[in-house]
Amino acid sequence: MTRMKTKRIHAVYMIPCLVFLATLPACDTTPPKGLARGPMVQMVNPNGFTVVWYDHDPKATQANARAASGEIYHVRAIKGDADGRRVAVFKSLEPDTEYTYQLGDEKSAHRFTTRTAPRPDSGPNAKAFRILAFGDSGSGEQVQYDLAKLMQAQAPAIAIHTGDLIYPDGEREDYPAKFFDPYASLIATTPLYPCPGNHDVRTRLAGPMFDEFELPQNGPASATPERHYWFDYGMVRFVSMDTNISLRTMTDEIVPWLDKALSDPSPRWKICYFHHPVYTNANYGPTKKLWNTIVPVMEKRGVQLVLNGHDHLYERSYPIRGQKIVEPGEGVVYITTGAGGAKLYTPKATPIPELATVFESAHSFTIIDVTFDALNVKQINVRGTTVDEFRIPHQASAPAEGDADKKELAPAA
Repeated sequence: MTRMKTKRIHAVYMIPCLVFLATLPACDTTPPKGLARGPMVQMVNPNGFTVVWYDHDPKATQANARAASGEIYHVRAIKGDADGRRVAVFKSLEPDTEYTYQLGDEKSAHRFTTRTAPRPDSGPNAKAFRILAFGDSGSGEQVQYDLAKLMQAQAPAIAIHTGDLIYPDGEREDYPAKFFDPYASLIATTPLYPCPGNHDVRTRLAGPMFDEFELPQNGPASATPERHYWFDYGMVRFVSMDTNISLRTMTDEIVPWLDKALSDPSPRWKICYFHHPVYTNANYGPTKKLWNTIVPVMEKRGVQLVLNGHDHLYERSYPIRGQKIVEPGEGVVYITTGAGGAKLYTPKATPIPELATVFESAHSFTIIDVTFDALNVKQINVRGTTVDEFRIPHQASAPAEGDADKKELAPAA
């Protein structure tokens, strides 16, 4: 097999980029007065959403949502913990509708806006939407705030986090400074769905992450609730996994569950995300544990895109099937989007042939525009520059195992 040339992208310093960043609206990362932390939107679906926040007042248990029509939806029962954590679940709402939700009474109200999910639809008139993806962010450095401004300016419908939310050990006391404060404005409007990274599991096997988030509880029966889960948003099925587990657990528990979660043919697009990259050329080599367990399942069930972290840079593979490069739309594209805030890694001098693009010279995040015909992907660095852009076309059905015409291609970009 002829070795493919990996496209290396280097930072370009341009005055317009600096002007663009300077003209972005201010992103207020200070918790609103009266709120100790949050709010954070979670579990958005066509008929409702969940809001998590911390309140200084243990009696502050009022919340409602108001539609543009003026109709008010009240939440009478709010789950509360002794540490001030509150959870409100709004139900019986309209799909794909903007709502202003209010925390507290009229005298001390805090108001924020979010949107319910579109109805599941895989037809040509399905609602297009935007995904934000990033990982390895929890450093608490200024770059998190800089990236957060750019992320919010992209107006994503949902956000995916590929793990390592909190360095060094995923401890709960670090969440305010390394997650809630940098992303205060983003998470108040945009639901964020994380998977555990290797640093997150250092404390109670990512227990603090599960304490903070409200996530789907539809993983394997033998696993901790929320550790592995799936959900639908519009025409996409998302599957999240914790890959900080043994080969035996991966084989015996995750593989059959994943196969079932991906077996539904109705979603037009299928996207999986987990921390450890399948194809990478930086500090960590390609993960053979994943090649031999979940990769064959993802290929069989027609997954088009996989999002990973762990290596602190951006990498994008060619379409891969059976560990071979195939035509666009016939295989899985793997993206390592681990440049969200931690110290960047340098790729190895000798590239691996599966990688089409590498960018390591600045922090960055991934934007995915979902349409009926394609996933349109771009990588944006902290200067606001698009450093990679490519398209994953939709294929009507996944090729049967072993039937793909495997060959090496020029880069998709």
